[in-house]
Amino acid sequence: MPRTYRNRLNELDPKSWLKFQKSWFVHNPPRRRKDVLRHPAKFPEEIRAILGFDPPLPPSLAGLEAKKESFASMANDYPAFREFLKNRYS
Repeated sequence: MPRTYRNRLNELDPKSWLKFQKSWFVHNPPRRRKDVLRHPAKFPEEIRAILGFDPPLPPSLAGLEAKKESFASMANDYPAFREFLKNRYS
């Protein structure tokens, strides 16, 4: 008599299930999203090496170098960071 298929995944304990899920994900990674823009501005060094010249920037990035850069320096201290956020955004 031939053996019938029996799904044993439902019988796994939680630890074994997590191991199975992790191994399945590593061997079957998700496909790239189709809506993600693959623009040369994301990797200029590679494009420069392939083409031999710098392609022009897209209109959305034109003039970016001329804009004023603003940032804040602070210690690695969470309460100070929290106060900074409260003062700035509330």
